[in-house]
Amino acid sequence: MTQTGSMLMKCLGVSAAVGLATLALFYGLFITHRELGVPPSAAYKFALLAFLLSALISPIYFKIKASR
Repeated sequence: MTQTGSMLMKCLGVSAAVGLATLALFYGLFITHRELGVPPSAAYKFALLAFLLSALISPIYFKIKASR
C-alpha cells in the first residue's frame, strides 16, 4: 500500500472510532438523563459532526507527524 493510501486508512479509522465513541457516549447520556429533554436520536447528529471534524483534522495531524 502506498504512503497516501496508508494515511487515508489511518484517517478513516481514527474518524470512525471517534464517531462511534461519540455516538455511544451521547446516546448513553440522552437515554439515562431524560430530564434534559433531548431525544436519543440527536446523538447521531453529534456523531456525524465528530466524524467529519476528525476526518478534517486527522490528515493535518498525520501530515505534520510524518514531516518530523
